[in-house]
Amino acid sequence: MQVLLTDITEMKLGHFCVAGWDIHRKRMVRPLPGQLHWSPTLLKRHGFQPGHTYYFAPEGPALPTHFPHKNEDTPIHAFKIKRLSAQPIDWAVAAPPAASTVAQAFAHQTRISSVWHSEAHVYVPHDGQAPSLSGLATTPAQLTFYEDAERLKARLDDGERVYSLPVSSHALREVWRNRGVDAINTLWPDAPRLHLRLGLARAFKDHPDKCFVMLNGVYA
Repeated sequence: MQVLLTDITEMKLGHFCVAGWDIHRKRMVRPLPGQLHWSPTLLKRHGFQPGHTYYFAPEGPALPTHFPHKNEDTPIHAFKIKRLSAQPIDWAVAAPPAASTVAQAFAHQTRISSVWHSEAHVYVPHDGQAPSLSGLATTPAQLTFYEDAERLKARLDDGERVYSLPVSSHALREVWRNRGVDAINTLWPDAPRLHLRLGLARAFKDHPDKCFVMLNGVYA
């Protein structure tokens, strides 16, 4: 399985989620080593970098997960992994397909949980028939970052409405922790377009029926 890596996101308890575009099957996949998420040790061992293509070896039966994540969850061998590309892609010309709105990105299955200061918190219902990983094309003017209760969030105007999205991207969180939120807002000053990676959080105890939309990455 040849996968263009697109998403590296932070999870609770210090683990990570890795996802990408299956080049031959033309769909998003979420490789899960040993049916689990990625530990810091495994992540460092393989040196994953978004924009590079990797070989993953699928292994084992389909995972007993729920939709929408079941669409992409793919068990793989934790050590049969190889980087296939010498250079990262040019995101402006070789990125995976991207929607133009958040609703389109998730097959028009999105729902609004609440609205605060004109910004909507958005989710897809648990077990909903929608992708859990998607891309969105936008511009720097439509995206800004801010802090809320010591959390990094993004304000996204997709032309239909304004959303508040939790930021799960490992790279963006690293910039925020080391240099502050203002540094993120100056990362793409001259980019005409941005490719956003969007993903759904798995439903959890406080919201067992909701998979909230998160910002998994931004590329110019």
